[in-house]
Amino acid sequence: MPRIKNQEIFVKNDNNKWTINLSKSFYEKAAIFAAAYKLNRFATIQIEPKGENEVLVTFSGIKSLEYGVTGQQLVEEFCREVNDQQLRQELNRQFGRLRDLIVEQAFKPVANLEDKINGKD
Repeated sequence: MPRIKNQEIFVKNDNNKWTINLSKSFYEKAAIFAAAYKLNRFATIQIEPKGENEVLVTFSGIKSLEYGVTGQQLVEEFCREVNDQQLRQELNRQFGRLRDLIVEQAFKPVANLEDKINGKD
């Protein structure tokens, strides 16, 4: 099971629930909810604040037989997905405007389009 500084990242409770504590200083709400949404068909995912600095994510009702995924596999996939979603948030903040400009240029009307198509430019 993954560990950080001798602490488990996630733990399995006695009643077959898995929990993860995520730092609010590292993960944004949008990233956590996007990761949960992507994986919610595999289990019930509950997200709630834990103090001022953490978010508790609980997985229950894991559909192991239906999807062939264990609780640990699901939680590990969630960890990968929440990291991916957080990276997307960061990249969008840094380069979102550039992306928008490229798309705008790509679909901007071209003057004399017919002449350019026919090689008369």
